[in-house]
Amino acid sequence: MTWSDWLRTRFRDPLYRQSSLVLVATGLSAGTGLLFWIIAARIAPPRQVGLGVGYFAATSFLSYVTSFALPYGLLRFGASVQVGPAANAAFWFSAVTSVIAAVVFVGGASIWSPELAPLLHTPLHIVVFCIFNGGVAVGLLFDSLFIARRRAELAVARAAVAGIGKLILLPLIGRSGLGIAVAVLAPVVCATLLAWLFLPALLPGHRNYPIGWDNRSRLLFSFSVRTFPATLLAGAPPFLLPLLVLGTLGPRVTAYFYVAWNIAFVLQLVPNVISQPTLSEGSAGGTRVVERALRFSLAITVVAVVVVVAGASIIMRLYGPVYVAHGTSALRLFALAAIPACFVSVAGAMLRVENRHLWVTALNGAFCIVALGLAGLGGYALGLIGVAAGWTAGSALAGVFGSALLVGHVKPATN
Repeated sequence: MTWSDWLRTRFRDPLYRQSSLVLVATGLSAGTGLLFWIIAARIAPPRQVGLGVGYFAATSFLSYVTSFALPYGLLRFGASVQVGPAANAAFWFSAVTSVIAAVVFVGGASIWSPELAPLLHTPLHIVVFCIFNGGVAVGLLFDSLFIARRRAELAVARAAVAGIGKLILLPLIGRSGLGIAVAVLAPVVCATLLAWLFLPALLPGHRNYPIGWDNRSRLLFSFSVRTFPATLLAGAPPFLLPLLVLGTLGPRVTAYFYVAWNIAFVLQLVPNVISQPTLSEGSAGGTRVVERALRFSLAITVVAVVVVVAGASIIMRLYGPVYVAHGTSALRLFALAAIPACFVSVAGAMLRVENRHLWVTALNGAFCIVALGLAGLGGYALGLIGVAAGWTAGSALAGVFGSALLVGHVKPATN
């Protein structure tokens, strides 16, 4: 079999095809994101970069929380021809709750994030913050729906619009923390609005306004509520870690941290991305989905980790000498955490297919408590390098737990 034949065979497989397209979307988002923060580091002082990071992290965290695991519900049930009303209910529910969460965050910003409070003190600032939260939250649901309906190329298009938009805006308004945040978030909201307008073409009978509630909606929300604790425990640490660093080490160190973290987090997105089609295809009854997904995830991730670890100092030079001095070692440590993430992500997808939500919660709870706890202790004791070491150690322990759960689902390779 030639390489072209092998590639064609793999691309006919929905698991590989959808995974590859979602990886392309993630690559576009990550690639433009890396370039975005390189430019930001060059045109804005580290303190302003750190404030922009904090604003972006707050929006990302609130949007993730108010998705209420509905993206997983759409991955699980989105392929159904009757999913239109349920998807509509999910979009509106997530949009409304994300705005409410934004208002609550603003109300207590001086308590839990005093560095960000000056960026959220006028009515205009509050309205913009609410719009950003709603747009990001609904965008997460769109991508899951595209994957479930085997139209992941639409996620690629959405990522392209958002990525190109932020690179255009940044040189125009990116000299301050707020300007950086607006530059990165406004295009995401625009891409979400465009996707919403085209949903009727993807979902027969869909309407862009609330249309009621049906049995499929109850099923989707029931599944999402049961898996929400696990989803929150898995997703909260990556979003909370930048806020933790901002609160304990200050905006300047947050800039150094986020540059290293952002590069390494791209690697950790690989297993997370592959786990999404794993859930969708596993729910559709695919054969050996878990085994194939784990091997696919490890094959890409290990190679990428080796490249980043070996070239960390070269990569950091793109951001400037001060980032090389403060972020190179942290980048190497953060990158290593992507390997155990393969086991955690694929195990989580497998458990959701089997409706073993308590085990998903236990796995992600172990990851949340250990990784975030060790990162916080490490930062308190050793600064940025301690944060990176603690995060990687916690991820490794969670990976051991995930690999134990996969026993029996993955067979040794044979010649």
